[in-house]
Amino acid sequence: MALTDRWLAVGRALLTALPLIFLAGVTDLLGHGSTAERALVGVAIAAGIPTWVWFWWVAIDTRRSLLAPLAALLIVLILVALDAVAAAGQDALLLGALAVGAALPLRRAVPVVLGVSLIAVAIQFIHHASVLVAASVLVDDLVLGAVAGGGRLLILTNRDLVAARDEIARLAVSEERLRFARDLHDLVGQNLTLAILDAELVGRDLPAAAPADLRTTLSELERTIRQALGDIRTAVAGYREPTIASELDAARALLAATGIDLTVESRLDSLSPVEEGVLAWALREGVTNVARHSQAAHCLVRLNREAERTVLEIQDDGRGFDGLGTGTGLAGVRERLAAIGGTLEATALEGRGYRLRASLPTAAR
Repeated sequence: MALTDRWLAVGRALLTALPLIFLAGVTDLLGHGSTAERALVGVAIAAGIPTWVWFWWVAIDTRRSLLAPLAALLIVLILVALDAVAAAGQDALLLGALAVGAALPLRRAVPVVLGVSLIAVAIQFIHHASVLVAASVLVDDLVLGAVAGGGRLLILTNRDLVAARDEIARLAVSEERLRFARDLHDLVGQNLTLAILDAELVGRDLPAAAPADLRTTLSELERTIRQALGDIRTAVAGYREPTIASELDAARALLAATGIDLTVESRLDSLSPVEEGVLAWALREGVTNVARHSQAAHCLVRLNREAERTVLEIQDDGRGFDGLGTGTGLAGVRERLAAIGGTLEATALEGRGYRLRASLPTAAR
């Protein structure tokens, strides 16, 4: 377990135990309250404790956009019921402000935390608390909500930085591969080409009376050098063009770092070098956009052949937007596809999500 994960686990444990600060007040209500009050407190505790634990260990980490806010709302409602029967000055809605600040994006959390704080103040006035007590409750709730919002922002920023670091490392590896391929082609490839030319010239200059085995040896040498040059060119082409397998591995690592689940569906038995190169670039750009912009919980990558065309689809359940955007990445992919008769389409899905579809004729094989 990484150091960050260990600290998060410690933080979850402490937050889970936080309701213990209200233990004395709850015990007093159970011991001295009316029958209705004791029943209400019992129901609130029975529902509130598992909800609180589930919120911090499950709901807060889910990529489903409504799950954590709904859990925070349920916590607030339970705490309102407890505050309604508590004595003046006791404010369980502190925990509600904390949950709201942790569950919502900052812009949405600010008004909701303020609303929860004002509800707490109103309950204090109903209990005939003094203005000073009500003001203290207001400040406490606002501060705790702000701290939770800042913690959420810090964690999300850290995750983005980790994802960016991994992406930079992957790009650095790709750049080094390209540099190596370029140097291999320019240095070794040029020397082998010159060796082939020299072998051809020697063969032409041999006198007619030269031994036959010498001519055979020279011919085999030329063939061997040509084979070596072809092998180097093949290797260089492999280094320069990404593959579907390598890009899927990179996609799994990148999306896992951003908390997005990846599902791959492939019905392709094989791909030609042309298909492999173009679709691998499309896969790289599409998945990168999902990780950076979608705020999705799940991403689906589908490879298939449809009506004499090879198709790559990348679909997410994020916020969605129309079009290919203004970036150069997808524009470059579209140009690569267009050069071999392919197309690139991007559309927002009904309700929520985004689909990128790269299609090229199977004849490109």
